[in-house]
Amino acid sequence: MPAPTLPTLRAVAHVAYTVPDLDAAVRFFVDHFGAELVFTDGPFVDETGDGMRRRLDVDPRARCTIAMIRIGKHHNVELFEY
Repeated sequence: MPAPTLPTLRAVAHVAYTVPDLDAAVRFFVDHFGAELVFTDGPFVDETGDGMRRRLDVDPRARCTIAMIRIGKHHNVELFEY
């Protein structure tokens, strides 16, 4: 009997990792895996007070900066620093 499949699953858009030092993580992926930095964004700060906790279950005072890198043609990695 064949394993069940998801009929609409075609590919993974990206994976995400939380890292302690965003610049060091980007350098690591670029230097060791030949990744390409696609973009960075942030820092994001929740001025209203509760959005970070509601959306991401982190401390409401958290600040977040992100970087998207690409390894090869299709593998995207999103890096978060809180």
